[in-house]
Amino acid sequence: MLASFPSSQSDPEMVAKGYLFAVDGVDEDSVLRVAMKYVKGTVPNQERRFAPSAAEFSDNCRSDNENIQAAIRLIAKNPARQDDVLRNLSHWAPDAMADVVHSAKRLALTYTAGDDREARDD
Repeated sequence: MLASFPSSQSDPEMVAKGYLFAVDGVDEDSVLRVAMKYVKGTVPNQERRFAPSAAEFSDNCRSDNENIQAAIRLIAKNPARQDDVLRNLSHWAPDAMADVVHSAKRLALTYTAGDDREARDD
């Protein structure tokens, strides 16, 4: 991602380490999805001449991951809303749709098995 911006810092290895530290614990798919959005210039309010700060990038990755997890929980709890959730998801994370459906089905099985610990976390 950093190579896509003309004004990058002088020590790319240290900059990359900062980004890796900032996204520690974030789902890899979210990191890749957000990095591609920055490269494509599709992040809202993005300064296109400069790479985002590590904190800004991390915030966007965490937000993406939270949105994906919320979609999974929503479909798992209410399968009738799957089409609406996927229609919304298709606008900002089309590559995640199959994984969301699969994960929602697995989570729904835990709900039907009587394990509602995940359901109470909301």
